[in-house]
Amino acid sequence: MGRIYHEASNVVIWLGSDTPNHTIASAFSILTSVKQLCGRFGWDVDLMQLARYRVLEDYGLPDVVDESWKSIRDLVERPWFSRTWIIQEVVLAQRAYLHCDDSSIPFADFCVGLTYLSLTAMLRRPDMIPSVSAYVQATQLIMSYHKAGGLNRDIDLLALLENHRVARASDARDKVYGFLGLYELATGRQHTISADYHRTAAEVFIEAAKEIIHHSDTLDILGVPRQDPQHRMIGLPSWVPDWSAYEFGSSLSLRAPDGTYMFNFDASRVVRATKAVTIRGNTLGLNGYCFDEVAKVGNVMDPHLHQDGPDHLRIVPGSMALHVLATIISWFKLAGAFSSESYPTGEDRFDAVVRTIFLGHFIGGNSREVTTRFFRQLLVPLYALSNSGSEDSAPSLGWRLSIQFWSVVGRMFGPRFIDAIARFIRWGELKMQWYGYLSLEQPQTKTRHDDYLATGIARVMYRRMFYTNLGYIGVGPRILEEGDKIILVEGSRVPLVLRLQVNGWELIGDCYMHGIMQGEAFDITKCNQIIII
Repeated sequence: MGRIYHEASNVVIWLGSDTPNHTIASAFSILTSVKQLCGRFGWDVDLMQLARYRVLEDYGLPDVVDESWKSIRDLVERPWFSRTWIIQEVVLAQRAYLHCDDSSIPFADFCVGLTYLSLTAMLRRPDMIPSVSAYVQATQLIMSYHKAGGLNRDIDLLALLENHRVARASDARDKVYGFLGLYELATGRQHTISADYHRTAAEVFIEAAKEIIHHSDTLDILGVPRQDPQHRMIGLPSWVPDWSAYEFGSSLSLRAPDGTYMFNFDASRVVRATKAVTIRGNTLGLNGYCFDEVAKVGNVMDPHLHQDGPDHLRIVPGSMALHVLATIISWFKLAGAFSSESYPTGEDRFDAVVRTIFLGHFIGGNSREVTTRFFRQLLVPLYALSNSGSEDSAPSLGWRLSIQFWSVVGRMFGPRFIDAIARFIRWGELKMQWYGYLSLEQPQTKTRHDDYLATGIARVMYRRMFYTNLGYIGVGPRILEEGDKIILVEGSRVPLVLRLQVNGWELIGDCYMHGIMQGEAFDITKCNQIIII
């Protein structure tokens, strides 16, 4: 099927009939105008400034509070975007067009328009892109279209499976089968996985895991987020990902579709899987040793955790920010960041917590020193009030006092009171049209204060902070528990979290543990065989 899409001169994608209000046609018009705007002025065009001066209509765009902006949400939430099999249709196509009744848009123009809007404050508006799943599916599709299209020989099967994990399929086996044609055509490589629908989903996932380990020469698949043991698919070993599970988290060894790593980790100083890795039946044998044990665990960084009903997984910045802030404060307290005690590596503990939240990687203008200073001004009252200089990185006094206010409220009244406030804010964000005006208040400075929080939170989303017996801190899977072991494994880029069971070790996931991510603690002489069931 993939070859048909690749050899076709045009691929026409039917999204269904439009609404009586021509919602999808309106979305096509907006995205086309945005694409033309980018073509005329480049990616640096300031859409917010055009909106402030009320000249959007001069460029074919509606006013910032016009109802038609909601059509972007309706377009992206069309069922077509959520399906697994459509990915190869777009990625392999030479030219693809989205059609809805008499309206259409080239898929390339759709990509440019939505990508640009995601770089502005517009897509922070809950009335435009309220569904996390729809937004993730659309952006990952765009990424694969650009990076995996054009027969890219570096395309990675594991990256395809993980990046599109939230895509839907009525048959769980298609979460693997739906990518085989794309992988084969794009890379020219043969695989040993056969599309056999007489096999169970667990058998298909096991075969895919073995294929990936044998041919990728890495252990990256072990970092893919796992389900809670009580909800694991019957017959699936703990080291095999359940691709049918609806999971928004990602591994620390996540790669783009073209195989590029997001982070540069080397916890074992050997990033290639060795001959010590053995697969016998449904068990995986590794060469490693226990380095530490989890002593305390913090809350999960999940801004959707307290959202119930049909609005679950909606993007509502205000209410989500309260939960994120409460989690950040609790993590700093768990790690003892406000104490004078130094970290095991000898560095300042507060600095170690910041580096942990950012997974040790600081890019662009967000240097480690600037980011750490930002968090001190944000979270330490005395430091914030005594260091209210004019640095670009310093949050305003009002911003800091606002954070301190919610911190005190949380201590005095507990989470239920904050939940009530969050629900009220949530209602306002979803119902009030004036939120469109609030999106215009994004500062036009070189460094935005919320960038520090957003960048860090995005990296540790759906994870929890932990504190170990040796005094280390890190972030691990959401299913992490006290007593879990931190294991260093030969050939693994990151430490693994294992849980001892009667007949072997159960894989919980990967983790970032500050101070050992570049092989500082790895000792090959301590390694023994570890059997994961």
